[in-house]
Formats: sequence, structure tokens, C-alpha cells
Amino acid sequence: MTLLLFALQLAANLSAASAVSATGYDAARRVAARSIDQEDPASVGQAKTAAESMLRAALEGLGTIDEVRWTVSDGSVHLHVVAHARRVAPRALTRPIGLDRIERDLVVAVETAR
Repeated sequence: MTLLLFALQLAANLSAASAVSATGYDAARRVAARSIDQEDPASVGQAKTAAESMLRAALEGLGTIDEVRWTVSDGSVHLHVVAHARRVAPRALTRPIGLDRIERDLVVAVETAR
């Protein structure tokens, strides 16, 4: 029974981790898009809010997002996401092997006109 719970939790964690990475990059690319005026804090703020809403909606049902942190600097957008996958197995089984937390740091370049 323990092995089955472990396998189910591993599958849930892998699915959520993959989704966090994919949707996180999509969200960061939206903020780094050429159509966003990177010099205008209001424009960047609106893009971050919209991208974060998209990120949370896409991950609904796979787990919970605990932290989203944005850093927009010269030429890059950095997105830090901390999430937890949907729990199938007891915490005592998942925590010691790291299946209780998903943490991603994603960096994309700001698009510029050529």
C-alpha cells in the first residue's frame, strides 16, 4: 500500500512540476513580450497581474501556488514560483524525499525590436 501511495504521489508531483515549468515560462514570456512597454511600470505591472492570473488558473486542480515573485531588470524577466502538488500520500511519506514542494526559478529575455 505504501508503494502504491508513493507512486501516485510521484505521478501527481511530476505532473504538477511539469505544469508549473510550462505555464511559468508562458507567464514570464507574456511579461517579456515586445508589446509590453518595459519602461512603463504600470504597463509591466498590468502584464504581471494578467500573467499571474493565467498561471494560477492553469494550475488549478494540480496543486496550490504559495508564492509568485517577479523581478524585471535590464533585458530579462525572472519569475520565482513555489507550489505544492495535490496531496495523495501522507505528508510523513512525501516530505523526507522532497515531494511536498515545487520550486522553480524561470528567466526569459525581454523581446526587443530588431
